[in-house]
Amino acid sequence: MLAWQIYEAPPDAIANRLLGALGGHSVAQGVPGLYVVKVTYEGEREEINNKFQAICAESNFTSFAFLISPEIQPGFYMGVLPPDAWDGINKRSFPETRSEWSGAG
Repeated sequence: MLAWQIYEAPPDAIANRLLGALGGHSVAQGVPGLYVVKVTYEGEREEINNKFQAICAESNFTSFAFLISPEIQPGFYMGVLPPDAWDGINKRSFPETRSEWSGAG
């Protein structure tokens, strides 16, 4: 899981750069600024961290903050989200996605 908080305007420009740094990764947005990223090999989290650090360093670490969770074991998230968000999240957090698991839970 990856979360960020943008402090500078225009936030969309920074968010687009961060999302661009995730290019090639399977990503689903839970709520604004919170993303589930599928990690497929060891070291992938470090690669994402390095890309985000480089973007953050361009503003002397003042434009945004971010947090990357440790790799999470396969399983399901719980909470209340728009129904269309669950399929994307479950596809990235569990190796086998079954349609009955994709509802709010």
